[in-house]
Amino acid sequence: MTEASGIPLFSLSNKSSQYRLIQLTPEVQDILKSEDERRHLKIKSAGPNSPVYLCSFSKTFQIKEVNQSNTLLLLSSEGAGDIRKSGEYGELRILTAQKLSGGYLECLPVQSTCDLSFVPLYHGSEVGIPMENNVDIEGFQTNIPLSTNEYEKAWVDWLCVQLGRQVFRLSSSVVRQVLLNIVTAIQIEGLNFRSLELKRVYEAVHQDQEEPTSVLETVLRKFSVHDSEPYCLDEDRICQWFGQKALIEHASKEIKLASFMEIWHSSLPVSLDFRCELSQLVGQFVQITPDTIQHLSRERLPKDPRTRFEILFKTKSMWLEEEIIPFIDDIEGNRAKINNLFLKFAKRKVVKGVVYISRRST
Repeated sequence: MTEASGIPLFSLSNKSSQYRLIQLTPEVQDILKSEDERRHLKIKSAGPNSPVYLCSFSKTFQIKEVNQSNTLLLLSSEGAGDIRKSGEYGELRILTAQKLSGGYLECLPVQSTCDLSFVPLYHGSEVGIPMENNVDIEGFQTNIPLSTNEYEKAWVDWLCVQLGRQVFRLSSSVVRQVLLNIVTAIQIEGLNFRSLELKRVYEAVHQDQEEPTSVLETVLRKFSVHDSEPYCLDEDRICQWFGQKALIEHASKEIKLASFMEIWHSSLPVSLDFRCELSQLVGQFVQITPDTIQHLSRERLPKDPRTRFEILFKTKSMWLEEEIIPFIDDIEGNRAKINNLFLKFAKRKVVKGVVYISRRST
């Protein structure tokens, strides 16, 4: 267009920009097009110096700034009043331009995880609600950088409960007692183990405990196949939880396998016939010898591969390949990449068809 026929452009350089340019990737566009995803859309951050996340119902994106040398202008007809200009295309509204500071923002999809160990423990109605280090529910929901779906899963995984306006995690002793009461009440009242309603369970166990409904609900959700009513309790999940607690409490040091299995089985509710197998505790223990085991939790190992291998080989100098993989497959899930980790940080050898992993020679 010629100068005579073009649209006059004015700069608003004296006005600070209130806008940032964000890249709409196909994944983000899909979220904006979905009403279910869009209505849960929020920007979250754990604090002023923490990463920023864009969260929808089921997706989480980390927002990162991309710096560039190109000048970015935001064009708008607002702020130009009613000034118009007539040209060969008819009456044209004058545009104003604002320079956008910095570069633009990109959204990178992430599988967000969250450590909720900072949430205080609730030790039961007899002890009462802790008065220190309380976490407000509104701030908790706003700042935890998880999608709605991930948030609900983390709430159950970490055994969180809302008491008043505060958030707590149930202590192991509370979970153990509540679970024992639930299983006992189910047997006495003749309830269906695989179709439980919260109100009915609360009525059945209320005479034996004074815990609020929210505590029972969290325990039912934790050990149920379904996340909502009717709850269907999973015997293997219950058995696994008791096994993990037995490892933590009794196998911090090397313990006889037979002794551990006896402790594990005796800790379970006696009214049900549970099947206790070490395969239920994969990634939670290491078998030091054929007859002894020791607690070792993958979740507590460092993310750095070199440091993790050092700890693993300090715990046990020689591993079977199938033994060690559960302790590293959260770093690299692809088998080819796991083999690359072995090449870089360990020594792999095959003896009569059996694969062993040991410390790399220095």
